[in-house]
Amino acid sequence: LRVGLDYFLSEKNTFGYLCVVYEGKDIGNEPSVIHIEGSAKENYDFIDAIQKFNFGWFGQIHNLNFKRDIGKGESLNIDLDFIKRGNYDITSTSNKYFLKNTPLTPNFFKQEGFTNNLIGVSKLDYTKTIFKNWSIETGAKASWVETKNDFKAFTGKNSQDALEDLNQSNQFNYYEAIYSGYSILAKKWSDKLKMDAGIRIERTLTKGVSPNIDSTFKNNYTNIFPNISLNYQIKKSHNLSLAITRRIKRPDYWQLNPFFSQTNQFIYNNGNPLLQPQLTDKINFSWGIKQSVFFTLSTSQTLGIMTNIIEQIDSLERQIHTIANLDDFYNYNFNAFIPVKIKKWWLVNLNGTLYHNRLVSNVDFGTFEYELTSFILSMQQFISLPKNWKVELSGNYNHDSYWNIYFVDPYYQIDLGASKKVKNLNISISLKDFLNIRKSYGGVFQNNIVMPNTYKPESRILQLSLTCAIGQKDVKSERRRKTGSEEILERVKE
Repeated sequence: LRVGLDYFLSEKNTFGYLCVVYEGKDIGNEPSVIHIEGSAKENYDFIDAIQKFNFGWFGQIHNLNFKRDIGKGESLNIDLDFIKRGNYDITSTSNKYFLKNTPLTPNFFKQEGFTNNLIGVSKLDYTKTIFKNWSIETGAKASWVETKNDFKAFTGKNSQDALEDLNQSNQFNYYEAIYSGYSILAKKWSDKLKMDAGIRIERTLTKGVSPNIDSTFKNNYTNIFPNISLNYQIKKSHNLSLAITRRIKRPDYWQLNPFFSQTNQFIYNNGNPLLQPQLTDKINFSWGIKQSVFFTLSTSQTLGIMTNIIEQIDSLERQIHTIANLDDFYNYNFNAFIPVKIKKWWLVNLNGTLYHNRLVSNVDFGTFEYELTSFILSMQQFISLPKNWKVELSGNYNHDSYWNIYFVDPYYQIDLGASKKVKNLNISISLKDFLNIRKSYGGVFQNNIVMPNTYKPESRILQLSLTCAIGQKDVKSERRRKTGSEEILERVKE
């Protein structure tokens, strides 16, 4: 449920309130058969397993906004946010072991996780035109987050005799406060040349507490983010732009949770409370032609990149999956976007990216590294038909790639869609991967890990959308605005 209200105090002053309330859940089960190879084959040939899950999420968001349009390029915007958000994850797995088709003693484990978050955000932005061609934007933001996690684990032969495993059950509370301020100075040097330069300073204070194991950690740090961009109009139809930026990506809150959890008999997962944010410095150069054709060349370096890694302990027949800060990651990238108008009623968009990635990092139990040059191709076709019908056919191809340390072989898919407008009603239908060809192979081949896999998602999806415009057309439309908490909400697992 989403409800918004804007009250126009005067032509220059607007007060707004936005409320979002939501709740949802997923329930299901996943059967699997695990065939055993290597030394463990002496103990069992295969495992017949079924995992049942019950995952739910709920929350509410309240936003107060005040905007004052002072005039002559001067405005003030204030946002206040309060959010309550939570989720629960109840998963159980039954393992049946077999040796030479003879059943052995089964194993059952169950995990119950509950998370509650309280978030508060205040944000102020001020913009003013100074002199003739100069403008300044400045502001401040403060956010406070409290997240509480309660995790319980149960083990046994079956669901009836399962008892709580106190070695795995745990609690974890995390507190975070971020205070930041920024300023951006923009200058229009001429009709051809524009420039803006800015800086943002952030102070972050965090604390994690795990009462069960009497563990507390603190992490306080300050970051400075400069950025500069230039835009030059060579001719009426040609435009050049250059941007140099630094960005930060903080860990999601669930990634900081130190709990151990089981996926199956061999795979364990745990968070990393010492995880640090990653910083990315990027240079981006773009050439635009007639505001439709674009060529972009960029390079970036990510310091302390957050990556999923795997420690394999052969003696315990166990893999531990976690996330850690690895050493620097480098990316070199060239992208081309070219629209082609074949007919008045037929438009084709071509998009291609050629890139080179490199990562080398040492951890306590090995080295994770890869270097890869690859490409991505995509195409969209838009066809206008009589009687307000429109058809879209799109496809994409991804060559060899890496997702974290997982190597992924080439994969591709084709989507189909159509839409029609009937008076005030818009009807659209789409069929993703209508040939059901989205499938990829790959795996992890690092250190002592040889783990090939096949990935086949539920990619063939039918979507139907109906949109009807009702009421008077001269009613002022909803203000499209961002709230101060959107970045934080991306880090909260639903």
